[in-house]
Amino acid sequence: MKKLDVPKQKKEDDISGPTGDVASSLLLGLFRGGYSDDVCLLTGFQEGAKLGDHEGGGGAGTEDHAGLDVLYGGEFLEVVLGQGGASCSVSPVHSRKFKASEPCKRIVLYYHDILFNGTNVANATSAKAANQTKLGDFKFGMLVVFDDPMTKDHHLLSPPVARAQGFYFYDMKTTYNAWFAYTLLFNSTEHKGTLNIMGADMMDQETRDLSVVGGTGDFFMARGIATFRTDTFQGADYFRVQMDIKLYECY
Repeated sequence: MKKLDVPKQKKEDDISGPTGDVASSLLLGLFRGGYSDDVCLLTGFQEGAKLGDHEGGGGAGTEDHAGLDVLYGGEFLEVVLGQGGASCSVSPVHSRKFKASEPCKRIVLYYHDILFNGTNVANATSAKAANQTKLGDFKFGMLVVFDDPMTKDHHLLSPPVARAQGFYFYDMKTTYNAWFAYTLLFNSTEHKGTLNIMGADMMDQETRDLSVVGGTGDFFMARGIATFRTDTFQGADYFRVQMDIKLYECY
């Protein structure tokens, strides 16, 4: 799917558009279509441009549709033209259906957390910011702030490829459950940028899915799922979690 940044137009006589690798020129127009104050963006290709250039449709030997991702009015839209530009449909990109087995990017990392116990200043990567309350027996109310290394394998001393910075707190009275909100900061030759992750870590379940709600840099506007799996733990001092990060929106 191609992408173009098209400024939002308010008047028909203001219409102008960029040129790009889709074709040597683009014809942009406005028509009534019930989208964004009844205005729909119509994108047409010059004569001879190849059709069938969009995800999930067309392809070699077909000329039924042409597809384009357009940034219009601050929102990514998918514009699909019928043959010869005779018809046009526009929908927000996020309305597409995704297959769980087909992420656009997948990264598996290991999260290492060493809780500060008062003596391990040199090694600790997290610390209590608020103590647990006396409400229940499962650390209810305890808040932990962390700056944890993320590695590609199980080893704590492997070179970190990212750092997880954020917090979690225990929020259930009847069992161990923590709510996480953190940012993965990447700064390596492989990846640069951030991923923002948040959600409930139901510790008594083998796997837990948290939401990837955004990103920057190489992960600009990324969205998906981070699946937690407890790899090991040593009491309250150290635990390691496998994070299987699957992205379904990649730009």
